[in-house]
Amino acid sequence: MELLGTHKVSFDGIRSLAIQCHSLALSAYHLLLGSTHKDKEGRSKRIYEELFTAKLLALAIVIRTTFYQGSSSDTTSSYIIHSGFLYRYNGDDEKSDIFTIKDVCDKIIHAEEVSMFLEDGVPNPTTTLLGAYQKHKWELTFSVSLFCEGVLNWLQDLQKAEEEANTGLKRKSTNPETPTE
Repeated sequence: MELLGTHKVSFDGIRSLAIQCHSLALSAYHLLLGSTHKDKEGRSKRIYEELFTAKLLALAIVIRTTFYQGSSSDTTSSYIIHSGFLYRYNGDDEKSDIFTIKDVCDKIIHAEEVSMFLEDGVPNPTTTLLGAYQKHKWELTFSVSLFCEGVLNWLQDLQKAEEEANTGLKRKSTNPETPTE
């Protein structure tokens, strides 16, 4: 069997990973802080961390693949603007940037350090990614659950637009004499 063409990334595949990451982000507090589960040896915490980072990385890769295959990331910042802060450091200068879904995916993929902060009484944890690009450090602090909700909203709009475009193409192709607007 040969695999020809591009990587196969479906909206449902992205949606599935976004839901898994959302669930993992929100379950961290309840499992690791507010639970009857006693993880004295840290086994559950270790497996949770592995599962969380693996799913988050998988989500970033499939979304980036979607952008490489032609989806535009230019208008995606409005979906996730409420999910966190991106800081870029240049020496003593610190700059906060507006970011897109693609930017977050790039940071997830290239992060040198991943930290999740769980605070007693705060069930929605904050995740911080640290890294560097061309010797300039950056930091993304964000809510993975809010990011995933933004991705789900973006997917919904993207899929709806694609379906409408395909419907228009089908109408056009089935009746070529019908004028289009």
